[in-house]
Amino acid sequence: MKITVSVLAAGESSRFKGEKLLHVYREKTITEHVLDKINKLNDNDSFSFQRVVITKPALLNFYQQKLLNNWSVINNESYKEGMSTSLKLAVLEAVHNKADFLLLFLADMPMIKQITIYRVIEKALESPEKIIRPYFNNQPGFPVALPKALFEELTLLAGDVGAKPVIEKHKERLIKLECNDSGSIFDIDEDIWSMKEK
Repeated sequence: MKITVSVLAAGESSRFKGEKLLHVYREKTITEHVLDKINKLNDNDSFSFQRVVITKPALLNFYQQKLLNNWSVINNESYKEGMSTSLKLAVLEAVHNKADFLLLFLADMPMIKQITIYRVIEKALESPEKIIRPYFNNQPGFPVALPKALFEELTLLAGDVGAKPVIEKHKERLIKLECNDSGSIFDIDEDIWSMKEK
């Protein structure tokens, strides 16, 4: 199974004072915590991973310097038109890679547990036509695995929306993966002060 792992990193940080992805937490930037978790994913007999970051011009140089050669960095020049523009680029990369799934991360969620990522991937292997999404306290989290059957529909989204409209339209495909991981729903814009206390 081929999985394109995509990090959406082109937001405008409108609710955060400054560039939140470069905010330092435990000696690393917020986004580096996410990247480090993805770097721990290794190819095996069941999976192969392609890694891609979708970012904006202001952060392009940062990601090009930080990431290894096994990452692709895509510049979203239309990022001000909303999250759908980044999602579309991620999906097109998955199509190019002939991926079975798109595993979608947000770059500002550094608290996700590694075990949650592994569980989502394992469930995707078991259910290749399903949407796999972790849930904590009945709230949907990340990363979310989106099957190739939905790729075309995802590219038709517009404005400042993520995959939610497509996921809601295909509820019959959704597998809610209950997990003990508050990091999977962590909102840095609302919870930054609790981070600073840890």
